[in-house]
Amino acid sequence: MLKGAKITSLTNLVYLDISLNSLQDDIPSVTELTKLKTLNIAGNKIGNGNKKLDLSNLTNLTSLNISGNNLNNINYNLGLDRLTNLIYLNISYNDINIKPSSPNITIINVNV
Repeated sequence: MLKGAKITSLTNLVYLDISLNSLQDDIPSVTELTKLKTLNIAGNKIGNGNKKLDLSNLTNLTSLNISGNNLNNINYNLGLDRLTNLIYLNISYNDINIKPSSPNITIINVNV
């Protein structure tokens, strides 16, 4: 299991892939990794957890994959509106009926 205390010490990390780990409430404290440019947390169970994941501090993100996480419109408040550098966003295989709007996002994968 990944422990948040260990991963937060990697303050210069720019790429993190913790996909397909069945993470739910034990999502590492990725919000403290403010230099991240790419974050892949696909295929976990974030939408099933009790904690809300707020990514708004990750303002350097250019690529975000949160597909397959049982997210729905109710628990969708991830702070995506503050990710102004985001170019690629994958929110497919969730139950999200809204499409995030940002002028910088050029590639977006959503459920069709």
